[in-house]
Amino acid sequence: VVVTPWLRTQGIATIDTLMVSHNDNDHSGGSDYLLAHFPIQELVTNQLVTNQVNNFEHLATSTQLTVCVAGQTWVWDKVKFEVLNPLPNLQHEKKNNQACVLRISNAAYSVLLTADIEQAAEQALLTEGANLRANVVLVPHHGSKTSSSLPFLKAVTPKLAIVSSGYLNRFHHPHPKVIERYESQGIKVLNTADTGAMQLDFSQEENQSPIIFTYRKQYAKFWNKRNN
Repeated sequence: VVVTPWLRTQGIATIDTLMVSHNDNDHSGGSDYLLAHFPIQELVTNQLVTNQVNNFEHLATSTQLTVCVAGQTWVWDKVKFEVLNPLPNLQHEKKNNQACVLRISNAAYSVLLTADIEQAAEQALLTEGANLRANVVLVPHHGSKTSSSLPFLKAVTPKLAIVSSGYLNRFHHPHPKVIERYESQGIKVLNTADTGAMQLDFSQEENQSPIIFTYRKQYAKFWNKRNN
């Protein structure tokens, strides 16, 4: 509904790597459609999903299936990608804590994509000494009160935190106490329920805040609205 039209407007016909953090529908729900409509060279997901690989009806035989595990790294166009979670040989009781966590960085900036990890996984990453520092963090588990522990926030030290949540969602994410925790650390918080889709444009100059484009602000005027 969202990703596929955007890819097509960008002229993207193939996908090198698709990462599905875990098997909750709000994270994996559109993956089978992408697999059906785009040639995908590699699908990266966690062990719990690969154990149920039949969930991907349109997984092509040519698509490489890779299990995400901490320590995996690769570089594209001078941008580094690091898998921080799940940690090898560590099984959590909750499946959210087995989700793939990805850190993306270049010489000046970094972004931490945390999926739905909760405090147990946050603590495990801290104990492991994982490099969590990031300019921008995707708020763990949509701002649930089970995540975003204070030690975790102090390790990440982001300037900007983005909550991915739906307007009036049934889980009432993000939790007010979590937002207070971020703001008490001087971290700016934006919520997609308020802004719509967000695009971050990172300056070439170090220590500069990213330029933030939000769909609702960018297309607020009626003459900017697109016809179907």
